[in-house]
Amino acid sequence: RWAPTRNLKARKAKTSGPRVRFRQFRFEEAEGPQKVFGQLWDLCCQWLKPERHSKEQILELVILEQFLMILPLEMQKWVREQCPETGNKAVALAEDFFRRLPQDEQRVSMDHFHVGHPSRAQAMPKIEPLIKTTCSLPWECF
Repeated sequence: RWAPTRNLKARKAKTSGPRVRFRQFRFEEAEGPQKVFGQLWDLCCQWLKPERHSKEQILELVILEQFLMILPLEMQKWVREQCPETGNKAVALAEDFFRRLPQDEQRVSMDHFHVGHPSRAQAMPKIEPLIKTTCSLPWECF
């Protein structure tokens, strides 16, 4: 389980990592579209390591990151604290959080957030965690 005081230094060190550099890169940082694209390509490869990870693992990472980013704030905070290593685990945690809400809050939340749609759950592949470890964010496990 993630312990904020124990991992704070490690998390701060990760903020300058390839994922953050990829996400924060701006057009003005390179000369012209070709160099911008090339720099983004390099940063993305440093982050996702396609030479070491399968397409499914890379997809899992990107989708898991996006899923966590779009969760309602309180749900997002709680799910991140549980350190899900896979999309399936993140979905299960989000559904667990949702079930714990009082009924009236569930109805309001369902208008803005659809959790556990059966067709989506069945379509999600079962992918093994990339690394068996605890971390605050999935891309820190990569």
